[in-house]
Amino acid sequence: MAACLLVVLGDGLAAAASRLSMTLGAFVAGLLLAETEYRREIEVTIEPFKGLLLGLYFVSVGAEINPALILSRPGLTLGFAAALIAVKGFILFGLAQAFRLPARASRPHRRTGRYRRPHRRGTRPGR
Repeated sequence: MAACLLVVLGDGLAAAASRLSMTLGAFVAGLLLAETEYRREIEVTIEPFKGLLLGLYFVSVGAEINPALILSRPGLTLGFAAALIAVKGFILFGLAQAFRLPARASRPHRRTGRYRRPHRRGTRPGR
């Protein structure tokens, strides 16, 4: 376990030395450790601290937000948010077309509000 912590800390420091975020370095180290043979052991060891570590991660990322910049340029901020949502919508629409999903798969059911799973022609779920 000490070796895992050393990998995460070392990768975070290497990212900081190359003028990147330590958070990004720790994230990359986590991806690297997830592909090792010790993955299950790491998961079991970290499980009790999962909520604490996630909270610490999101607080540290949130602490880097500059509210003065966001409030000084609200049009730019809203424009970037709208552009991001539009790009995401176009990508998802393109993927749905590429995988030939029916249009009804993108609308929630009238009564339940749940989204439907597309099923094969001629078969009905639950029968």
